[in-house]
Amino acid sequence: MIKVFKADPLKLHDIVFLGNSITRQGGDWDKRLGNKAIRNRGIAGDVTDGVIARLGEIFYVKPTAVFIEIGINDLYNPKLDPQRTAININSIAERIKQQSPETRIFVQTVFPTSHVFLRNNISETNKILRQLHKPKVYTIIETHQLFADSADLMKKEYTKDGVHLTEKGYQVWVDHLRKFFK
Repeated sequence: MIKVFKADPLKLHDIVFLGNSITRQGGDWDKRLGNKAIRNRGIAGDVTDGVIARLGEIFYVKPTAVFIEIGINDLYNPKLDPQRTAININSIAERIKQQSPETRIFVQTVFPTSHVFLRNNISETNKILRQLHKPKVYTIIETHQLFADSADLMKKEYTKDGVHLTEKGYQVWVDHLRKFFK
């Protein structure tokens, strides 16, 4: 994926969607949101440490905005707990703000999945993330609640495999994100 990014480098002041396969599979976010400045920097399987390792590209282009969607892959790893995941997400936002103070940063809560064994860790990660939140650094976008059913699992109509979104799921997400582009 890094090869693909090098062949299509970010430009100064782009709007960057930074995340994992859920972001990646959104495809052309610029078309979805009607803004040619949006660039997709989602990587399938990426974890918070992976995003931290590749922040140099983000620092360099001083984006207008960064939308962060990351964390679920961390929680699949039994060695990575909700505390570390939330701290890393918070750190990503803080590092971007430190290097690019004019960038507007949006951190999206970790989406639910249909996997019961992840439910508590996702909930705990989002809770800690809200506690760490610094409004002067970033805005939290409550995406989790868009997709959660009454059991706090991913609504079946929004997922094709329990984690990744269907086109209907992407439309719900896009409709929610539109208000952050005004």
